[in-house]
Amino acid sequence: MPPEDLLALLDSLGLDRHGAPDDVWHQVPDAMDEIAMKTLADRAAPLLARAGYRVDIDAGLFGGSAYRAARRPPPPPAAQARRTR
Repeated sequence: MPPEDLLALLDSLGLDRHGAPDDVWHQVPDAMDEIAMKTLADRAAPLLARAGYRVDIDAGLFGGSAYRAARRPPPPPAAQARRTR
């Protein structure tokens, strides 16, 4: 489960939080127009990728920084382990 501070950050960016038992995800709100969706994806994807999380964004929403962040390999396991302590 992601840390609450990361979930709160995604909430503050304007993403809608959804959940099921043992699973939490954020989605772009349905009411957003295409430009706002691309801007939101561009802001959120690098934050998540740097934190070592998988980023799943529809190809139509990719902007420059979101595309680069999602394609960047995740940090090595040792770096991820330090983050969870």
